[in-house]
Amino acid sequence: MTRHIADRDHSEPGSARVRNFTRIEREERPSEASKILQTRPESRESTARVKAYLEIERGRRA
Repeated sequence: MTRHIADRDHSEPGSARVRNFTRIEREERPSEASKILQTRPESRESTARVKAYLEIERGRRA
């Protein structure tokens, strides 16, 4: 009698499926540089500058 297609050896600890899931998870997480930029405090000067540019862009100031 032949084995069913779902019958397989589950004793192997590092299956290819688990390795692929962990590889994908590692590749999709943010890089260290991205984490540093996200946690860096905002500069008030740059925030004010962006607001001024947006006002000019919207035509509220000349």
